Amino acid sequence: MSDPDSSPPPRSIVIAPGRVNVRQATNSDQDHGDRPNLSQSRTMVLATLFLVTGALGLPLLWRSDQFGRRERWAWALIVTLYTAILIAGMIYLVRYSVRQAFPVPPGG
Repeated sequence: MSDPDSSPPPRSIVIAPGRVNVRQATNSDQDHGDRPNLSQSRTMVLATLFLVTGALGLPLLWRSDQFGRRERWAWALIVTLYTAILIAGMIYLVRYSVRQAFPVPPGG
């Protein structure tokens, strides 16, 4: 058995501010060559909205050039309603689970 006092100290990484190459930080899209920007893909924007982020992804929708103004408003409304329904469903599920776990006795 090893002595706990003889174990090496935990390792950590320290990131010094100001050590990031500015060219890498500002031109990151140019480094990928001909790789498409997924934030400009209609399919990826909608998949992100419905499968990952819900209403938190609306800024991605509004920044995309692939949607017209009316289409953005329509998708924003649909995603907001979809997110509200998901939240309401989760609230219902939690309340149902709590009632099942801690039933109230009749007359109590």
